Amino acid sequence: MISEEQQTELRKRFNPDGSTLRAMQLKMVEMLEYFDSICKQHNIKYWLSSGTLLGAVRHGGFIPWDDDLDVEMFEEDYHKFCEVFKNIQSDDYALQTHETDPDFYYPCAKLRDLHSHIEEIYRFDLRYKYRGIFIDIFCLEPSSSGVVLKLTGGLQNKVLYNLTKIENRALRNMLVKPLNWVLSSAVYPVLSFLSRKCSDGKTYRHRMGMNFMKARYLDDLLPLTTVTFEGHEFPAPANTDNYLRKIYGDYMRLPDIDKIEVHAVKVDFFKSEKA
Repeated sequence: MISEEQQTELRKRFNPDGSTLRAMQLKMVEMLEYFDSICKQHNIKYWLSSGTLLGAVRHGGFIPWDDDLDVEMFEEDYHKFCEVFKNIQSDDYALQTHETDPDFYYPCAKLRDLHSHIEEIYRFDLRYKYRGIFIDIFCLEPSSSGVVLKLTGGLQNKVLYNLTKIENRALRNMLVKPLNWVLSSAVYPVLSFLSRKCSDGKTYRHRMGMNFMKARYLDDLLPLTTVTFEGHEFPAPANTDNYLRKIYGDYMRLPDIDKIEVHAVKVDFFKSEKA
């Protein structure tokens, strides 16, 4: 971990107690505890990933400027979680997929808080049904090629997502819905099948359509261990150092904090009817 002095200075600059960003982070911790309880109850494997795991190791919690929370799952656990959540009645949270939110074209899922509203900087969320604070739930599948994933990520991010910004509803639907069907029902499944058939069984990447190219390796992931995050213990990869170095390199080195950009541009919190 970085020094206590460094951490104090970063917290003071980016997410002091009482700030909107800190309120978002604390809400995400609540959501993670809820998510964790479901996974434990149903024997579903997951682990803190990407910047969230980096924050746990380097900062003992959130990276001070981070405004999202990431977890990863193997494909079978991802599908199991989605099925389990269909039978959960919650007044506080919703699982956002294309099935539950037709204007949501993200290849993975988000657990959304129902008592907040955010506006993201890239504005792909303009027509989402659920727009609360969220946890990203990423699905991993066997992979033999980062090049193929880069291609599908480009199609998703540069073409499909930008078409969703078209103001004219009829034109938007005429372009987006057929394209999404072709990508999700034909192109991605075929490329995914070929990629997994040629894989070594130990190399995993995010599913087709995602824009994260770095591989995850089975030997680094299993057996899962735990890490302390915001004062709580959550699942983590077996070898967090290998996992983080293969994604970030020297992950203990702080970036240029003057160039940091957050995703959310506006956040509103609503009172729960139970409160």
